[in-house]
Amino acid sequence: MKLKPWQYSRQNTIHILRISIVLAAVVLGLVVLFEINRQPRTDDAEVMANFIGIAPQVDGPIVRLNVHDNQFVKQGELLFEIDDRPYQYALENALSEQAALEGQSETRGGGLRHW
Repeated sequence: MKLKPWQYSRQNTIHILRISIVLAAVVLGLVVLFEINRQPRTDDAEVMANFIGIAPQVDGPIVRLNVHDNQFVKQGELLFEIDDRPYQYALENALSEQAALEGQSETRGGGLRHW
């Protein structure tokens, strides 16, 4: 069966259209794949990082923080300062109690003999 010129042209156009659609889908898929690899997104992301917890040996409010996020520090470098007022108060209280007890022992100990 011999095709008429207009039928031949129509089949050729349909064939070119099919190839164009497939090529467009492949190109679009490659563009999407490239963009996903260049700028990944996720709703349930996990980040692997080195995390080091730092805890003081005494507790109290921090009055000065000497480091910033992600700053490199060296061993022995001062990271933060803790408010020393509660400890100063406890020291003064203990010293006053000690002085009071020493005063009591001197007044009572005057009549004791040391062997």
